[in-house]
Amino acid sequence: MRIVFTTALLMVFGFVSAQGLIHQAESELNPDQPLLRCGSHDFMKQIDNKTGNFMELSNQMMRSVQQTKMFKGTLGADDVITIPVVFHVVYHHDLENLPDSVIQNQLKALNNCFRRRNADTVNMRSDFEGLVGDAKIQFVLASKDPGGQPTSGIVRKSTTIDDFGGTLPYKQGQNTEIIKWVNDSFYNNLFRITRDENGGSTIWDPNTYLNIWIGDLRVYEPQVNDVHEILFMGLTTPPIGHPNWPAEVVKVFKNFDQGVLIHYNSIGPNNPALFEAPYTQFNGVANTGKIVVHEVGHYFGLRHIWGDGDCSADDYVDDTPRAGAASNWGCSQLNSCKDTINGKDLPNMIENYMDYSGSSCMNSFTKGQIDVMRFVINNYRAPLLSVNKLEQAAIARIYPNPSSGLITIDFISNSLNHIIKIYDLSGQEITTKTVFNSKSIQMETSFTPGLYWVEIVGDNGWVQREKLVVQ
Repeated sequence: MRIVFTTALLMVFGFVSAQGLIHQAESELNPDQPLLRCGSHDFMKQIDNKTGNFMELSNQMMRSVQQTKMFKGTLGADDVITIPVVFHVVYHHDLENLPDSVIQNQLKALNNCFRRRNADTVNMRSDFEGLVGDAKIQFVLASKDPGGQPTSGIVRKSTTIDDFGGTLPYKQGQNTEIIKWVNDSFYNNLFRITRDENGGSTIWDPNTYLNIWIGDLRVYEPQVNDVHEILFMGLTTPPIGHPNWPAEVVKVFKNFDQGVLIHYNSIGPNNPALFEAPYTQFNGVANTGKIVVHEVGHYFGLRHIWGDGDCSADDYVDDTPRAGAASNWGCSQLNSCKDTINGKDLPNMIENYMDYSGSSCMNSFTKGQIDVMRFVINNYRAPLLSVNKLEQAAIARIYPNPSSGLITIDFISNSLNHIIKIYDLSGQEITTKTVFNSKSIQMETSFTPGLYWVEIVGDNGWVQREKLVVQ
């Protein structure tokens, strides 16, 4: 009897060592939960738990994007968007302080994948011919910091924090307490990485830069074998819509800085910091640079290709085939759901960056996904676009803002003539005006109260877009 008890105890401790207490607790609720995963959907559910309506608001936004498609007014289909990136490398141990070459390799992987210039596109199956394309989104390391000083686009911060996921204060069998701790503490712990005062690296203006934080996102579990559990390879804050969303949603998001969080093992390629046991199966799968591609896809509005559900779930993209579940880091060629795209019932798209498929088969975004990303950049992350697409000085000053009637526009660039257009959030043009050889004009803004975009195009080719609040 003593031998049986010892064997059983070893089996329990072996399970915990392989998966960690959090995964064990979650597996009782969802046995098919992947050992490692992207945390973006989990984070959205966490926000929904705090607000009660975030997921429905976000789904409404995605349905609107799905119906509206491209915002033609400002961003043409052939315009290449350039996004400056700042990488925050937050390290406690030398191995986490990844060399510049790894960051540069990751940037190259981002550009190759978003521009569809990666060599493995030749592996795309003929089923998806004509559905995939070049997103015409490219990334550069930031050349100036928020103070206007030259920068390499890489910030390095030493920290005293070993595990940004925090320390789990519970032990084997306390699953209810563990799940509650995840909901109450885990996400706040992770986002310590985005602020100096919490041991991380403070965000650069998200209206100007895409912020990517790299650090140790594990959870320390001292009560069972000192396990360091990896729950998420990465996590991304989603677009949150517009100011008309309820104040409680906006208030909750103020606690979470906008950007991408990545576990330091998941950056790549050629990362010298490899996954250790029990996660060695992810070496060569999760450190090729495509995890960051996946997370940046979330930042620009994409959902997981299987819709985080069964065959009835939707990712709000018309040309991605439905799937019954994630591919769980494999490349099995299944057709788990019946659907019709261009007259065909297509198989699971393991080639898609928004699946959890192996990096050896993951190689493309669909054209529908590209439309969504460009729409989201143009509408929900538009300050990033207006500052960084052309990296230019302002054309005009617009005031008062908010406005309850007239606005004044003072032109300050060297353009003589300007075209002014005002759009609502759906991309519908409300009014347009051409101004010849004038330094200042007034325009009527007696529209329905809400948020609008003012676009000013100068004859020197410069473009300025600015939010306008009408009261």
